[in-house]
Amino acid sequence: MITDNFDNRVAIIIYSIGLINIILGILLSIILLFNSPIFGITFGLSAFVSGILLIGFAYIIEYIERLIQQSEIQVRTQTMLRTDMEKMNKNLEAYLQYSTSNSKEESSLEVSREEDTTNKNNVLSTLEVDDTKEVPLIALGDIYRYFDQKYNQKPTEVKGTTYTDYYVVCIGANLKKIIKVEDKRIIELL
Repeated sequence: MITDNFDNRVAIIIYSIGLINIILGILLSIILLFNSPIFGITFGLSAFVSGILLIGFAYIIEYIERLIQQSEIQVRTQTMLRTDMEKMNKNLEAYLQYSTSNSKEESSLEVSREEDTTNKNNVLSTLEVDDTKEVPLIALGDIYRYFDQKYNQKPTEVKGTTYTDYYVVCIGANLKKIIKVEDKRIIELL
């Protein structure tokens, strides 16, 4: 059936009315041609144009419906990523607390490492996926090569974040990594 492309009931109804309008308008214009040719042609053209307009509105309604569905899917995906990021941040905070509590060395080198860990913790706690930031092509190539060599898998998705050179890399359905690309080096943060 022609209306199989439509998911929205209103679009199906308007599309059907448009088709009926065209078919009945042309049939009536043929009948009217015998009485008054000018009136028959005018009636047929107006029925055809109004039917096409109705069909066009039906397609517009269906297109808007699909856009709404896609945006809802994107919102759900972004919400899932945000909750995953929050879980990873909590895991990272617990790991950092554990690792700093078990460290026995208190040299100046260790202090600078703690400052670096705190800075990394601050970055990760405020890190969010930013869909407006595109991943540079060079970094994307490096990321794909790195994950292909290390995990024998190519990432399914690489997303930019609110921080420069930090990315969220999805491998498969369940594995997500936060990485930093620094001078052609890839550092896995989580």
